[in-house]
Amino acid sequence: MSRQSSAVAHVFYAEPESPESRVASGTGFLVDESGLMVTAAHVIADGTLIDVRFGGFEGREGPFLPARVLTVDTERDVALLMIDAKSAADQGGGIALARRSPGIGAAVSVMGFPESNVVGAEMRRSTGAISALRLNPLNREDTETRMLELEAKIEPGNSGSPVFDSASRVIGVVSSRWETTDSYALAAPVEVIRSLMDERLEDDLEKLREELAEAPEAIEAEATEALALASAFEGLFEEGSEGADRVLALKEGMAQVGTLCEEVEGGRAEGALGTSWRQVQVMRHLMGVYRADVAALRSSQWALEQSGGR
Repeated sequence: MSRQSSAVAHVFYAEPESPESRVASGTGFLVDESGLMVTAAHVIADGTLIDVRFGGFEGREGPFLPARVLTVDTERDVALLMIDAKSAADQGGGIALARRSPGIGAAVSVMGFPESNVVGAEMRRSTGAISALRLNPLNREDTETRMLELEAKIEPGNSGSPVFDSASRVIGVVSSRWETTDSYALAAPVEVIRSLMDERLEDDLEKLREELAEAPEAIEAEATEALALASAFEGLFEEGSEGADRVLALKEGMAQVGTLCEEVEGGRAEGALGTSWRQVQVMRHLMGVYRADVAALRSSQWALEQSGGR
């Protein structure tokens, strides 16, 4: 398998309440061994968990790897993601970026996962040429960006695919195709990727590190308070009653949150930013689920206090 194909990934999204139920949404690719990835912005669904999967060139995809959305440029349809550095190293690092995109007539190739829900998860390659340089249709006031019009076979699932030049360097990322044909598509030029990396990446990485330092601490404090509340009600409800079941469920849920908090701390120490962020999102979801139980027990606690009970 070539270095280029090993660094191209199938992108999926999942809802926090069912993280194992993934839906294929497009393609992405590694650009350096730190774990930085690129895809199209519209591939990333708001409020969802993002996973990527490498190894599709031979039809044998590897494990799902959590990815953190770092930077989203909706007006030029490019997003930067981060997976764990170790996972990136296992794929041989990233694909080289060209300094600039070529002109009309330049030969190109595209690798991605078109129609994977129909024809299977094998990676596919198409070839063609740059047929035009177009104004950005997503923002007509953007007079600087020239999207690459590709004369190549592009289908749903190719969104986020890398566009290569004849030297196997990335010159763009697939954005969309014309609705009337699969033989023409638009791609954001490599200059957009480079501008996001130069102007926004460091700040966005620092925000992620801060979030992974602060969020688990706040969640753990809330979970500790909820666990203490559940423990205070142990034995006060009849066995098998709704109250007893609520207390048991809350204790089990907070124990799960506690375990995740420990894993996030360990992941931060090892630089596992993508995995740690996913765990934080799952923790946030769990706390949201169990807040109704906490509210119900607090109401019971208030009622007991008013009646002179415990």
